[in-house]
Amino acid sequence: MKCCLRYQGEIPRNLLQAVKDLGLPPYMARLLAGRGILDRADAEEFLYPQLVHLPGPDSFREMEQAVGLITKTLEEQGDILIYGDYDADGICATTLLVEFFSCLGRKAHWYVPDRLGEGYGLDKARLLCLRKALGRETPPLLITVDNGISAVEEVETARTAGFRVIVTDHHEPGEKLPPANAILNPKTENEFFPLKNLSGAGVAFYLAWGVRNHHGTNINNNRNSKRKKINLKKLLDLVCLGTIADVMAMDRVNRILVRAGLEVISAGTRQGLKALCRQAGVRQVFVGSEDIAYRLAPRLNASGRVDRAERAVRLLLEEDRSRAAIRAAEIEQINGVRKKLADQASTQALEMASVDMGEGRMGLPVIVGRDFHPGVVGIAAARISERLERPALVLAPDPRKPGLLRGSGRSRGGFDLFQAVASCAELLEGYGGHPMAVGLSVRTDKLGLFRERLTAIFAQTGQARQKRSCQVVDLALSDPVEDGEQVVIDKELVRNLRLLQPFDSMNPEPSFLYRNVRLKDMVLARGQHLRFHLELEDDSLAGIGFEQGKKWLHLARNGPVDMIFTVQVNLFQGRDFIQVRAVDIMPTS
Repeated sequence: MKCCLRYQGEIPRNLLQAVKDLGLPPYMARLLAGRGILDRADAEEFLYPQLVHLPGPDSFREMEQAVGLITKTLEEQGDILIYGDYDADGICATTLLVEFFSCLGRKAHWYVPDRLGEGYGLDKARLLCLRKALGRETPPLLITVDNGISAVEEVETARTAGFRVIVTDHHEPGEKLPPANAILNPKTENEFFPLKNLSGAGVAFYLAWGVRNHHGTNINNNRNSKRKKINLKKLLDLVCLGTIADVMAMDRVNRILVRAGLEVISAGTRQGLKALCRQAGVRQVFVGSEDIAYRLAPRLNASGRVDRAERAVRLLLEEDRSRAAIRAAEIEQINGVRKKLADQASTQALEMASVDMGEGRMGLPVIVGRDFHPGVVGIAAARISERLERPALVLAPDPRKPGLLRGSGRSRGGFDLFQAVASCAELLEGYGGHPMAVGLSVRTDKLGLFRERLTAIFAQTGQARQKRSCQVVDLALSDPVEDGEQVVIDKELVRNLRLLQPFDSMNPEPSFLYRNVRLKDMVLARGQHLRFHLELEDDSLAGIGFEQGKKWLHLARNGPVDMIFTVQVNLFQGRDFIQVRAVDIMPTS
């Protein structure tokens, strides 16, 4: 196994001294350097991000208009309607604003559309039904979350029906913006907000922050309600969930929001989330970004994929422990259905993609599954993208419109999938998203041309997969690192690694290398995963390798191996223990 260190140069002495002054071991300097952190100030901000370093809500160009509309509606006792989306980000954004208005002493109405029955975003017929149901003369306020930036006709309908409209979204805008009273979207042209990677929940949080700043920390807009102190930090668990679930880039702002959100989740103050953690087997003493990405977010998404997303909203809003447990159990059952459907679709889609790529016809897989459940095509696209190390799209027939295919795409390697899809706009019935994920619809008679165009765009970027010359690792644990230090896999290492969270493609989870080690107690789990114990000189660590168990089992039985792995804390039967997760295993040469 040919391996190379993520950072191969000499560690700057000032960085080593900064790490020492922070009370951290020298190996943390190499981990930081591998992430482009080479001086003291950047190291402190990266390891200990602070909420005070966030840009304020007034950074949004139309925040003043949005806050003014909300203030006017509160003063007039007008109705407020939150219109969300059915994915985890939209679910969290909806929950966040409903909870925030509750703290203001106001009950906000909310609606999340059905994925299969209504599709993404604002629906004109549904808007008119909701407006009629409100039935008041005072103009109601419509606030979209995680959608609305491309809903030009729908917002026109809402305005005509008497709504005041605030659009909060983070998806890429089209050529024409909707005629809303105010728009908060970091990606709109001439927007002042300095960074572009907020999630839908992140934008909703900034709206709440702007309102709180205008009214003060203690708000009382209802003479019959008690004064409530608005603690915005308690809403950051929802921002954290939405940001990680929607695979937002962990720029400076998102890193601050997510780290603070992880603290809130770990504090266990939200009954619905506590119940969901119990169902998912997540150790809530410290919830990590990987727990959200692989355990919590998929469960929230499951409700919108194969059932109704409103179930997840009600779970997150639930304050009673017993009812929260019941709601979480329902979500877990739905997630079981989602997993079965997703596994079936992913297996078939991967086989189709592998065949086409093997024949050299497809640089960017565009897969059509005639019997795929529409709610799991995004999962299938993500798995193909991860396995084949390239962007991928998976489509399925629209059950409401014969001849139309709807699907999702996931990107990889810095390829801007949204811009690539946008370049094919004249071939599509609709599209939306951001660089890492897109949704689209295309007629079957345009599919071939769309596939050819998209594949050509991908080929022109020169980002087609190339065979890696070496496996990149952060530390080779068989060898001493800075100052002759020998790194030990223990709870102190785990605590220090948590300071590097959240992880993403620009800040990968630290990987380690052990050479010439042996594995024992090897068994196959679920027919494809390898469970084992890693033998060290003075210790033995539990380990798991996902998906390639049969291959690794064969290699390991032939003698000593070199293994690249990450380090995690696992929870089993109420007990937590350190576990290594094998990334690659090869015979020692």
